[in-house]
Amino acid sequence: MMSIILFVFSGFCCGILSRLYGLGGGLVINPTLLYILPLVGIPNDDVYQITISTTLTIMLVNSAINGRQSLKKENVPNDVILHPILYILLGCLLGCIFIIYINKNIGMIFFVIFVTIINLSNYMKSSKFPRVKSLAIRSVICGVISSWVGGGSSLMMYSYLQREKSFSSRLSSIICNRYNVVIAIFCISVYHLLSGNIVIQHVFFNVYIDAVIYILMGSIMGSYFATWLESKPFMLYKNTFYKLILMVINIAVIYKLATLY
Repeated sequence: MMSIILFVFSGFCCGILSRLYGLGGGLVINPTLLYILPLVGIPNDDVYQITISTTLTIMLVNSAINGRQSLKKENVPNDVILHPILYILLGCLLGCIFIIYINKNIGMIFFVIFVTIINLSNYMKSSKFPRVKSLAIRSVICGVISSWVGGGSSLMMYSYLQREKSFSSRLSSIICNRYNVVIAIFCISVYHLLSGNIVIQHVFFNVYIDAVIYILMGSIMGSYFATWLESKPFMLYKNTFYKLILMVINIAVIYKLATLY
């Protein structure tokens, strides 16, 4: 029962962060699953892989819904999808192979680095961070990051589409949703093919089904709650809350990583 409550609560937080800040669910879902899965009987050796596959499944559902709704009003140019997608999938493949055959904890290590960079960017000018101008390199990095942290393409591709392609925020979001659907299906399939199906109750295709259901339920509630918050005095403290959440996530994952060594 406690695990269900925690899944719903993490989804609730995801819905709030997505609505208020446009953040992907992986920032909250990953740490939540890393702590909860061992409590529901998932062996430590399988925790990270199931975490990534579950996070990617949730991203797949959200991106498919958002992409389908958006495509009714926007006509996305196919060449923008097809050109970088092969590089993105190459990055996904390399990332999956690294996780399966070399170091299962590299994804968690990178997740710590990833959140730390986001934290630092809140206190430093964006110009301090180098830009990757090559579409091919950017796309490969996007694929590797997605396979390691269960995240989407927004981190690497959203700003590129706006800056280099002069696309609107809405159109860039639609394209990233399309990337996310492909990324999720590909990474989940590769993880399954390379490592085989993990035979555990409630786990199918290396995805913890209960977590997907309850986190999505919580996400819907969180999104509605965030809509209500937008009209409240809370918005005066929006940036402070954002920084606090990222710091808590960073500390939680660092602690979890430290317990593995």
